[in-house]
Amino acid sequence: MLVYSKYTPLSIDVILIHSIAICSIYITVLFCIPHKFIVLFLSALSTLLLLFYISNFVAIHYWNDVITWSFLIDNASVFARELQKFPIYVFAILLILIISIVKIYNKLLPFQTDFRQHFGILPLIPILVGTFYYSIYAMQDNMSETLQGEPLFEFFNTNIRYSTTNNHTIISTLTKTDKAIPLQKTKNKKQPNIILIHGDALRADRLSAYGNLRKTSPFIDSLIYTGGGVKIPNSMSNCSETICGVASVTTSSFSYKGEVKNIFDILTKNGFVTNFIGTGDLYHGGLDQFLNPVVHNLFRADLNSEYYKHDDRFVIDTLSLYPKAPEQPQLFYLRMMSSHQLGAHRQKYKRYQPTPNSLFSMGFFGGDTLKAQINAHDNFASDFDGYVKSIFSIMGSKGYLDNAVVVIFGDHGDAMGEHGYQGHFNSIYQEEVHVPIVIWSSNNIDIGVKTNSFATLMDIPATLLYYLNITIPKNFLGKPLQIEINNKVAYLDSKRKVAGVLYQEDKQLYKLFVSKKEMRALRLFELNADPDELTDRRKQNKKITTKLMNLHKKFRNVELSSQMSE
Repeated sequence: MLVYSKYTPLSIDVILIHSIAICSIYITVLFCIPHKFIVLFLSALSTLLLLFYISNFVAIHYWNDVITWSFLIDNASVFARELQKFPIYVFAILLILIISIVKIYNKLLPFQTDFRQHFGILPLIPILVGTFYYSIYAMQDNMSETLQGEPLFEFFNTNIRYSTTNNHTIISTLTKTDKAIPLQKTKNKKQPNIILIHGDALRADRLSAYGNLRKTSPFIDSLIYTGGGVKIPNSMSNCSETICGVASVTTSSFSYKGEVKNIFDILTKNGFVTNFIGTGDLYHGGLDQFLNPVVHNLFRADLNSEYYKHDDRFVIDTLSLYPKAPEQPQLFYLRMMSSHQLGAHRQKYKRYQPTPNSLFSMGFFGGDTLKAQINAHDNFASDFDGYVKSIFSIMGSKGYLDNAVVVIFGDHGDAMGEHGYQGHFNSIYQEEVHVPIVIWSSNNIDIGVKTNSFATLMDIPATLLYYLNITIPKNFLGKPLQIEINNKVAYLDSKRKVAGVLYQEDKQLYKLFVSKKEMRALRLFELNADPDELTDRRKQNKKITTKLMNLHKKFRNVELSSQMSE
């Protein structure tokens, strides 16, 4: 439990602080609660702490975040839905656990002991701990840094939830009866609209467009084969989690924090109006902090009481309220959750059964077969494809697609036990990083994308700016897909202890796994011949392994230098 959500070990100071804080809570109960209620209070306290630790473990395992009070409030509807799916034996186990705790305290507590008489010095501990916390609170600037990762502090830290007000036009309570937002006008009629459609946790191999024998993506298929769309066959995310996925597409880097150039600001300076419409929790990873200053029109389901926060109908309904396409070019970023296990999935797309009982049951309670998980992901892909069709219908009828470039992509994949993992941000195996990248353009546009080499999400902003004839920032890690690059290189990262290097040479596509701590090669795969990553080729390809290891070290040194300069 005492591992920070970013998977870096906690300092010994924080571990000691947490341990002393827990002891202080128990001491306070022993000295302040009447004897006849001590068992009740201690049992309740122990049960709550146990649930607290388990919840944090689950949260860190699934979405790389610790449990906070605001997180519980924001996701109450999500938890309510998931709890209804839990098998009854889970609650039976919890009840047995509570009864056991009560019996243990009944048996072990020496009620004849006068705590005040024999251990009168112990109340000094909670007093000292309270004084310590208050002293840090008085130094507000250092408090979050000093106690970073301490579970109790993180739980009550009100600074985790950030304000969403700024000077831009932000309407987060738009309903079907509201007027559509006014969009600015400009003399520029040449630049196309840019539409980014982001499918959260969308695995490429679950789309029929990428080889799934089930017809899970008929509309996206039609875009590729008859509608002017281009599919990048070897398309990958640079990480296996959402925050990095968003950063890759918007800043062509591993982070959107700090002094980084992003596509919202760049296009704004070139006459675009920027729009973000999204489902999901935008507090996660400080996404709201990033989006607020850089997006003109921000619409978020997690602040709209009329919608479940992961319901993509919010995106469709919001787009329906937009006026006809204005003269000024628009950038739309549409974040969708129908491809994610937490999404609100429509009944008509639940074609394949059985499916897992619960999101958490897959990783922790068992009982869900691989077949059930595949069925679920195929249903999610079908649901997402249906929403993409609706987006094209609405935006086409309003004229936004008359002159437009649309990019459909997944931010990361989702493991189903292929290499011993469930969910995402656990590894950089293909099941977690192989995502679709499909680029569609209207008839008047030839974006000129080449598909011979692999692509990562970081190539998307560079590709768009290249077509728009806008200077690509030097700090962008991605490359325009219109340019053929011999021996192309890209980098992968994870929240665990593994990073990676992608390297294409002739018809071989290599992926090297690297230990970030020890800076050594772990595994080497050739993805074209071994897409399931079953055969480690380090021994057969020592020259490639050494070359990619050197590339990683060079990149890592540059990355660390830039972080230190910030």
